[in-house]
Order: sequence, then structure tokens, then C-alpha cells
Amino acid sequence: MNTHWASVAPVVLDVGTPSRAKAWIFLFRRRYMILGVFLALFTAATALIYLVPQTYTAKSSLLVERTRSPIMRTDYSPGLEMNEVMNTARGIASSRSVISAAVDSLKLTERPPSNTLFASLLRGVDAILRTLGLVPEVNPRDRWIESVTKWLTVTPVVNSNILTISISHDDPQLAADLVNEITNQYIKQHLKIYSTRGLAEFYRDQKDLAEKEYHAARQRIIDFKKNASLYAISASRDEYARELSTLRGQLLTSTNDLNRLTRRYDAQHPEVVVLRDTISAVEARVQETEAKLQRLERDEATLTDMELQLDTRRKTYIDYSNKYSEAAISEHADPDVVNVRQVEQAVVPPQPWIARLFLIIGAMIASLAIAIGVGLLRDYFDDRPTGPENVESALGVPVLGWLERLPATKLRSIYVESDIRRIE
Repeated sequence: MNTHWASVAPVVLDVGTPSRAKAWIFLFRRRYMILGVFLALFTAATALIYLVPQTYTAKSSLLVERTRSPIMRTDYSPGLEMNEVMNTARGIASSRSVISAAVDSLKLTERPPSNTLFASLLRGVDAILRTLGLVPEVNPRDRWIESVTKWLTVTPVVNSNILTISISHDDPQLAADLVNEITNQYIKQHLKIYSTRGLAEFYRDQKDLAEKEYHAARQRIIDFKKNASLYAISASRDEYARELSTLRGQLLTSTNDLNRLTRRYDAQHPEVVVLRDTISAVEARVQETEAKLQRLERDEATLTDMELQLDTRRKTYIDYSNKYSEAAISEHADPDVVNVRQVEQAVVPPQPWIARLFLIIGAMIASLAIAIGVGLLRDYFDDRPTGPENVESALGVPVLGWLERLPATKLRSIYVESDIRRIE
């Protein structure tokens, strides 16, 4: 037997052979392998299609507006971009708080397990893995939350304000119930996050406190004016100024008269004594008037500060009053009138997301592609000669004849005859 064939290079078809002919030659040569792989894969895929329950998809739609509320559109914030709004809504809808609330509301932990063959097989495998300690033990509630998180899909519709919530499950009724409950829990969670409930009471208390402080400050001003007799400050200031000017004039005149009399009489002269007493009385009145004027200016400065504080209290009261009115309107608004509103409620899907026929056709195409790929891979690594030119190239001698394939019975007879000749 010639052993040089073992080192023949990978088979390369004749360059002059047309591509279509090469393809047919390849398919004919690897027909058994391609057919076997195709049948095995197609049979396994078809069995799996019938074994795994069909999936139903339930959807609901939400309208997410940019502003905080349709009735508060004047409160539009230009810095709040729509992408941020949609991403925030998407994050809230897929949060654990929303999903756990939906699981608790539907009481999924009390739901009996699925009795399908595939579900039973998965439960058995999971039980074995937990027994071996390969996977952690999870309570039923957390298991449901984790499963719903995997089933849930929240996607925004392109170039719109619509947010779609969908769940795929083998039970169409459960899928619809989950979608509707998650939608309701999402709206509640959204209201809880953005709601102003309780804020009206806060502003009302602050408004009442500001009103009390305003009235107290006003009463303090009234009492201060009453105690200090500050009802006509400007008139009082002018009166004190005129009186002070008059007294200073009298003091100047009396001083001049005293100087004139002291040159004529001695200090004990009655006119000098009387004039000195008059000057002392005028000086006392001047000091008293100056003290009154200073006290008036000091009281006026104090009154100005008190009036500034009163104006501040008044503005604070008005501000809290306006905020209380806005919060009261927002709090008593309809909960549906927010920037999130349900557009479409999920209904029980009447049919699976794709029919078995299309799945079988897809499995057939995929199996055929994989089988041809396996054949190409096997043909690439096969270095056995497939034509006379490969033999001539390997042995360096001309080939007189070539048989593509001999029947097994004929081949055994040739081997027997060659053994007999070798013995002889």
C-alpha cells in the first residue's frame, strides 16, 4: 500500500472548473455528512420548538411629557431635555420598587408553578444546583422579582413622547396582568417622587407664621410711635429746629447784654444778676431742645429699621401666601393630570409573538447553513486525494486509470486476491 498519500496537500479543485461546478462537486462529495448534520440539527431544533412553550408579548404605552403637568405648562423648564425625561421615566419603570410592588399586588408568590414539561425540567435542574451549593437559595418573592426584571422591556418610541412597557411570557394572561400592574405602579411611583402632597400644609403653616410676625412687627411700630410720640416726625423736627434757633438767638443777645452791663456795673448789680439768670435758663432750654432733637433723630432711625423689618415680614407673608395657593392647586389636581398618562392598556395577546411555522422555517435554514459550514470545514481539513492530478503530484508518476469509489464487496475481493498472490 502506498503511504505517500498521507502527505498530500489540502484538496484544491481545478482553477478552470466553473464555480457552480465546484459547488455541486462539493455538495456531492459531502452529501452524506451535510445531510446527516442537517437532519440532526433540524430534528433537535423542531423538538425544542415544540418542547419550549410559546411566548406571548403584552404591551402598554405611556405618554411622557416634557413639562411637569399639562395644567402647569407655564412652568416649562428649558433646561430639562426630553432625553433626560425619557431616560428618567425608563429608569423608574424598570426599578425594583415598581417591580416589587407589582409582584406584591398580583400576589405572584401564591401563584402555583407552571406544570409544563420544560418548566418542570428547569425546576429540577435548579433544585439540583441548589442542593450541590452551586447556586444560592432565593426566596420566592425575590425570585419573582428577578424573573419579572428579566422579562420586562421598557423602550421609548423614536421621535415621540411614547414609552412602551412590554413583557414576554408563556402565559398571555399573566403577561397582560403584569404589564398593566407595572404601568399602574410606575404612575404611582412617579407621583410619589414628583408629588407636592404635604407641601401645601407646610406653606400654610409658614404663611400663618409669617402673618403673625407681620402683625406683631406692625403692632410694635404702633406702640413705639405711641410711646415716643412720633406721629409727626417732620413737623416735630422742624419745630425743635426753630425753637433751638430762637433760643440760640436769645442766648446770643443776652450774652451781649451781659458783656455790656459788666463793663458798667459790678457783678452784684441787680440787672447783671437777672441777666445771668436769664442766660442760664436759656442755656438749659437749649440743652433740653438739643436732647429732644437728638432723641427724635434716634427714634426716627429706630422707626426706619422697624419699618424695614415690617416690609420684609410683609413680603415674606405674600411669598408664602402665593406658594401656598400654587401648592394647594397642584395638590387638589386630578392625579391623572400629570406629565405621565397611560395611552394604551395591555390586553391579553391572542397569539404568540411568532408562529411555530416561521420558527421551523428558520430552524431549517439555520440547520442547513450549519451543515454546509461543517461540510466546508471538513473539506478544508481533508487531505485525501480526490483526483488523478493529486496522485501524480504526490507520487511523481503518471496515472493510467482512476476509480472514484469501488463497491465494498469489490474492494474486499481485491484485497483477498492481493493477499493470495503475496502468499504465492
